[in-house]
Amino acid sequence: MKTIRQNVTYLRKESEVNARRMHKIRSKEMYRDRERHVNKTYMQSLRAARVFDQREKLLNQQRMQQLRRNRQYTQKESVARSANLASRHTSSFELLQKQFWQTISVGPEYICCMCDQLWYKQSVVSAESLKTEHSSNLSSPESKQWVCRTCNQYIHSGKIPPLSKANNTTMPSIPPELHLHSLEERLVALRTPFMQIRELPRGRQMSMKGNVVNVPADVTNTVKMLPKRMDESHTIPVKFKRKLSYNHSVVSQNVRPKKVFDAANWLVTNSQLYKEEGVTLLQTWPDTLQTMEQDWREFVDIDGIDSTSITNEQQQQNELTDAETEMEPDSDDEWTEVINEDSQPSGSLDTMLTPEFTTEGSLAHCFAPSEGNHPLGLFQDKYCEELAFPTLFCGQPRNKNNVKVHYSEVCKWELRHKDRRFAKCVPNIFFKAKKLQINQIQQKVTLSLRKKKLEGKKLTAKDFKDIQRVQEILSLDEGFRVFRTLRGSPPYWENAKKELFAMIRQLGIPTWFMSFSAAETQWVHLLKILGRTLQNKEFTDSDILNMTWQEKSDLIQSDPVTCSRHFDYSVHRFISDVMQSSYHPVGHIIDYFYRVEFQQRGSPHIHMLAWIKDAPQYGSATNEQVVSFVDKYVLCNKPPSSVNNSVKLQSHSHAKTCRKKRQGVCRFGFPLPPVPRTMILTPASDSNQENGNESIPVLYKRIKEYLDGLKLADDVTTTFEEMLQILDMTEDQYVHAIRWSLTADKLFLKRSPSEIRVNAYNKPLLETWKANMDIQYVLDPYACAMYIVSYISKGQRGMSNLMQRATKEARDGNHDIKQRVRHIGNKFLNHVELSAQEAVYLVLQMSLRKATRQFVFINTSPPEDRTVLLKPLKFIQELPDDSTHVECMGLIKKYAARPKVLENYCLADFAAWFDVSTSKSKSIGTQDADEIENEDDPLTEESATEHSIESENEHATCYTVGALTFKKRNKAKIIRYVRFNEGKDPEKYYREQLMLFVPWRYETDILSSFTSYQDRYNSLEMTIKEKEAEYNHNSDALDSALESLENTHEELHSDIAPNSEHANEQDRLEKQKTAKEDGPQGVYDIGQRHWHNSEQCEYRRVT
Repeated sequence: MKTIRQNVTYLRKESEVNARRMHKIRSKEMYRDRERHVNKTYMQSLRAARVFDQREKLLNQQRMQQLRRNRQYTQKESVARSANLASRHTSSFELLQKQFWQTISVGPEYICCMCDQLWYKQSVVSAESLKTEHSSNLSSPESKQWVCRTCNQYIHSGKIPPLSKANNTTMPSIPPELHLHSLEERLVALRTPFMQIRELPRGRQMSMKGNVVNVPADVTNTVKMLPKRMDESHTIPVKFKRKLSYNHSVVSQNVRPKKVFDAANWLVTNSQLYKEEGVTLLQTWPDTLQTMEQDWREFVDIDGIDSTSITNEQQQQNELTDAETEMEPDSDDEWTEVINEDSQPSGSLDTMLTPEFTTEGSLAHCFAPSEGNHPLGLFQDKYCEELAFPTLFCGQPRNKNNVKVHYSEVCKWELRHKDRRFAKCVPNIFFKAKKLQINQIQQKVTLSLRKKKLEGKKLTAKDFKDIQRVQEILSLDEGFRVFRTLRGSPPYWENAKKELFAMIRQLGIPTWFMSFSAAETQWVHLLKILGRTLQNKEFTDSDILNMTWQEKSDLIQSDPVTCSRHFDYSVHRFISDVMQSSYHPVGHIIDYFYRVEFQQRGSPHIHMLAWIKDAPQYGSATNEQVVSFVDKYVLCNKPPSSVNNSVKLQSHSHAKTCRKKRQGVCRFGFPLPPVPRTMILTPASDSNQENGNESIPVLYKRIKEYLDGLKLADDVTTTFEEMLQILDMTEDQYVHAIRWSLTADKLFLKRSPSEIRVNAYNKPLLETWKANMDIQYVLDPYACAMYIVSYISKGQRGMSNLMQRATKEARDGNHDIKQRVRHIGNKFLNHVELSAQEAVYLVLQMSLRKATRQFVFINTSPPEDRTVLLKPLKFIQELPDDSTHVECMGLIKKYAARPKVLENYCLADFAAWFDVSTSKSKSIGTQDADEIENEDDPLTEESATEHSIESENEHATCYTVGALTFKKRNKAKIIRYVRFNEGKDPEKYYREQLMLFVPWRYETDILSSFTSYQDRYNSLEMTIKEKEAEYNHNSDALDSALESLENTHEELHSDIAPNSEHANEQDRLEKQKTAKEDGPQGVYDIGQRHWHNSEQCEYRRVT
């Protein structure tokens, strides 16, 4: 071969053959992968030798230096590098978007084989290796069996999962006889849960106002009064009333008498609870021979409805509504630009409280099966829920469990179950939410009886063994603040506001304020999930496109559980997978806080504050740096076509709600003035400057008139320069006129005259979220505190004042603490309004607010003014008479008991950086005061693993002293404290500063050898201020804003999130009209179990 290869021709042919052979071999992907692996391994072995590695790097460096001496090459390299970087970032973010859309395209569809609940994929693990007797054979996505993390944890611990079939947690099968419509179910139910339920504007979602009143019903007489000799297809119109003499009905519907009788007969025959209630039916009822007219007139109060009188009554109501509304009703008002909002009616004429049979000559059968009966408490009546909803429970009590399961856990299980009967029953969701709220209020009553200001006294266990003495001791009145952990209540949001203030103090002012709304009817992925969950159908994109608005609304209305869960899931994934991704679409987020608010149409949206790493702050950075930063992330261009077709995005259209005090001024600030570039403008007060004979106010008026004249539908092509020519003014005059209209510094985005109605947005987030959003740069701490914090922490209008009045009423009356707390709780329950999705949030305990930091309150009051939490009386009474261990252990006692190694930690650092736990098994008797006082929203089980606030640190520093374990945190908590005023109470102020920022072991050490706290503070002033600076930023501005916050008018909120508020106000107006048409309703006292309204007085007080 050596001789042959000396022939050049042969050698060339051999090379060609080898090249063709290798080309053919390398066409196979398996060979290529193997070859790459071999080459990679070979090069790694070579580079392991330091000499080879250094020589290779040197040769590469010399080669690149030689190439870069060519200027043309250097320019090409720079262009290529920039293009590659931009392309890689764009394509990568597009990939990220697709991954996010793919993630949220799958809903809670994974069935746990142990508890039969529906979960998201990250909340389940494969059950292939799970061998249990009670697991089901059902397969969910990916044709596998899954087990939820909760059940899996119990199984691996050798325990029975409480919600599994092994613990007898099952649902009865629904027989064909119980497939009833809503009113048919009411006629056979032994309990009537009276509620005010009505449809909300835009979307037909349901809401409930007030409390649930549980009244026994007489099924025997109701069934007896039904018309006879009817087959299953025949229907009759029925009005369901509280009392037959009332004109107003609770609900009206067509019912099938034969179906009602068959259902009642099945329940009487098969239901354990119906048998215990002693219900009997006349079994010969279907065979009774009577004429139809005889049937209808013998037993029933038949309303012959006069259409003329109804028309007159409706006209009077409409006149009253028009006279009372603040908005001008003219249909031809040029101000209103919103035409056919969502292309569908608001639902104001179709409520659960409005009779539907209004045609002349119609005969409606009136039933009032609960008339004359006494209301029963929801906890007094053990099986009230099972008897109120026989189509859900089939007349059977819930199964008795071997392992005790709390009612709140049972509610979650029922709503998340693969059998969607509970998730689709909106009245039952409201029932559960109210029952849970009542239970929470009763717990607050119990908790309020365990709080006491000791006022320097030492109490012993003996003091609590005399019942009369206990009543004298337990007298702390916290008013409505006791409800600060009652989710959704005004004190709850007031506490959230304080926590957010503390977060701003400790972290500095946030960078962005953002809002994100839901767009259920526009979210194709959600409609597909609902199709699979409710109808077991796989909708295609074309199916969704061809759906009517009514069909989409029906899907959304039918399963508020899936809708709310998926919004919560989407928010979590959007923040973690998109906003906090390495692409940083709004900058590197290091901290955030958000709350969930429910719009007037019943859907959730979030308001969010985000802190961005290295973001320029207005005041400390230059205006140019701030403007450059904002321009990088925020736009107000016309929405991109890629998303404009799927949602009505950022463009504002005037509606009646826009009018500010009936003037021709948009309360949301539109149209926004065009500016040639992004700029920060400050107020100008010199209104005497003239342009010829015109003053600045005249110029501003001319600008406003011109902008107001540019209608939304106009195809505006005018440039900014052309606009100035039309206005006959220079750019300086134009800017000065805009400044004259300001009362505070304001950032204006670059915008052309064609974009004066476009709200600000972030393009990557808008395209990814596919629903309306707001985004604003936070200019200064005062504005942030005054408007944004106030907006984020707002509650239902008027509810806070209502609870404050209730507190005053309770204090003025001769009531004990227990009665006062219950009185305030009654006010809240009887007036609060819940949408169906909000009720789901409450029942499933999904987070209504979330932050990247935890919060801790340090009670810096003197010991005699400090509220302590006493142990439960049953534990105190077991103590020796002379024992003083009657209090739960709080933060200050834990600090005093810290290990020696933490001796130099001040109280603020200790509270911020350490978690303290006890090695004893947790029980109500040993529970810490801080755990009760700082209790907050628990994370949902489905998201607890992935969205925990503090990641577990296996290598965290831990110290143990007795039964206490001190664990160092990865991220500091946000601390709150009393914040005494230096001018009003100087000694308490100085004591507080020393207590927080100077180490001490006993509280008596704080004063040390000094005669006053001020003297000791002065001796340590520099040290204290240095430490305080770690926890206090912009303190003066925040204090000033806090003092002014109580006087903040809600109209100022319109400037914070104009997109969200604009839609919300339109829905609010429509809902107010609906409420006036429905008329007044009664309220119910959960403690006394009676109505407070002249029309509802047939339910007599139970003594």
